[in-house]
Amino acid sequence: MEVITICFIPVSLRLFKFGAIRQAIKDDKTPLLNTFFAYSLVRLEMLLMPMLVNAVLYYVFMNVAFWLYGHYPFSVYSLYFSYARTL
Repeated sequence: MEVITICFIPVSLRLFKFGAIRQAIKDDKTPLLNTFFAYSLVRLEMLLMPMLVNAVLYYVFMNVAFWLYGHYPFSVYSLYFSYARTL
């Protein structure tokens, strides 16, 4: 599971840099930008699902590696959003 997490994070962060996805978003002429919304959901799922699975696996197996990939990103995101709300 750690390998999947390590692979998904950079891919999801660079998802909109891929040529086919970027072109599909540019070609979308709907007022709600459905293609962008769909790829945004895919991106969030690629970030969220490995973190949730690693958090659950940590509590099941008490393995430190699962904690690193399951809890650390949550703490980083919570720090970011708490700081962003103060601005």
